[in-house]
Amino acid sequence: MVTQTLDEAKSTVQTRILNAAEDIFARIGFAGCRMNDIAAKAGVNQALIHYYFESKEKLYMDVVTRLFEQWELHVNEILLEDEEPQALLRKYIREHFELKCKLPNLHMLYHRESLEGGDLFQKYASAKWTGDTEEKMRIIAGWKQGGLIQGQIHERVLLQLIWGMMNQFYYRSEDNLREEMQLQGSYEEMKELLADQIIRTTLYGVLPRDEGQGKAEGGAAVSRSACVLLPKEVRAYDTADVEELLNALRLLHGMELSVVDSAGELFQAMGEEDPCLVVVLAATAFGEVPAPVHELLARSEAEPGAIADRFVAVWTAARERQAGDQLQRTLEEAFNRLGAFAVSRVSGQSGREYAERCAKLARN
Repeated sequence: MVTQTLDEAKSTVQTRILNAAEDIFARIGFAGCRMNDIAAKAGVNQALIHYYFESKEKLYMDVVTRLFEQWELHVNEILLEDEEPQALLRKYIREHFELKCKLPNLHMLYHRESLEGGDLFQKYASAKWTGDTEEKMRIIAGWKQGGLIQGQIHERVLLQLIWGMMNQFYYRSEDNLREEMQLQGSYEEMKELLADQIIRTTLYGVLPRDEGQGKAEGGAAVSRSACVLLPKEVRAYDTADVEELLNALRLLHGMELSVVDSAGELFQAMGEEDPCLVVVLAATAFGEVPAPVHELLARSEAEPGAIADRFVAVWTAARERQAGDQLQRTLEEAFNRLGAFAVSRVSGQSGREYAERCAKLARN
């Protein structure tokens, strides 16, 4: 027979009260919540709530504190490194949306109190709650200063718009998503679809891209996007040439760049965007094929339709030119064998010169 100690019994009762209070506070707010409602949901005498938590505000404080402890555990696992805007926004939106879905009551408490004009949530909120927002704003401001995103973008407004899209869905049940939103698949698949839609809307808006720019015969729009594989290993080398190449494609030739750091993300981006150019950046010490590019080649061989008939730009970073040139030739030949059109690069060619050649071929 299993028996509980007094401390275990107290802990169980307190947890039941906190769970009940969390649900009711999230559903009807602090002002509308009655202590006898919490007692009924928790299955305890109302006097026990006052015994353990003294007052409704103290109970609310403990509910919010417990939620923030869970939130901080998840936030501390989300590492946002110094990446290109496309890659970082994709990662941030996916992980932040997943976090909202895991802790819906935390965000419902915040939104309900914001609508009601209350101040208790902010009073007991974790300092990291505000600090996390400020950190994201600094990152976006840095992108603006570097010319990586439109200068008219307002950092706080952009974050609120992204969160606003998430707020339409994170609290919905699987049945609600299926019946009201007419989505299909498992709950995880539906969440993945929603995250993809938020990402696409954030990065590209809703109108066809390049309208009024490149047009094919018959008036069809020509894609002006490029998907870029930029593994983290490349950043360890002198990246001035890499930055020159990417900036030339973006600023001089008007291409929208989706920068990712893995073969899996590159395949996903190619499927979403159908780019006119794929850019593969590789770092090498002795001319060997680095792991991320090896994975790309293996996957391209398994799924030839993804890379075939695409223009592929290859840029190698190496401390010794001979090793870089050797890998350059190896990769150009490999992509050509897979049915792609590797844009040949002359030894010593600058990033700007190579970008011009790539853009010219991709336009044709």
